[in-house]
Amino acid sequence: MSMDQEIVGGGAPQQSPKTDRVSYEGKDKEGNPVKVTYQRSQLPSQSDVVKKEVDPAFANDQYWLLLPPHLAWDGATATDEGQQKRPTGDASAQRVVMKYPSERGYQPGDTWELYVGADKRIEKIVRRQPASPRDRDICGL
Repeated sequence: MSMDQEIVGGGAPQQSPKTDRVSYEGKDKEGNPVKVTYQRSQLPSQSDVVKKEVDPAFANDQYWLLLPPHLAWDGATATDEGQQKRPTGDASAQRVVMKYPSERGYQPGDTWELYVGADKRIEKIVRRQPASPRDRDICGL
């Protein structure tokens, strides 16, 4: 899979889904050249540029583009919680909660709340991370 969206300072990331290997060639935030290839399972041993810039940007880009397939591919469980008030505003929407197992997925243990309108379009996404003290409002209409 190749992504055409630029991350960090340029370049296009590439992922080999079967091996979970990510490659990136571009620039860091200071404009310095960066060329890396790493396996997701070895992320803790990578440089700070990979851990703090490249990998988070890559994860963000691919989840924006491929959220529904990722939730299925990565083994998340889905729960339809029916009509619920959205976290912001007075509107209601169908709340679908996708929970990752703590040992699988690109973001293990995360919970994604999808608020789906009557037209079946996602109106709001909230990502809850077990290690984070606050929720992350991904997008909303």
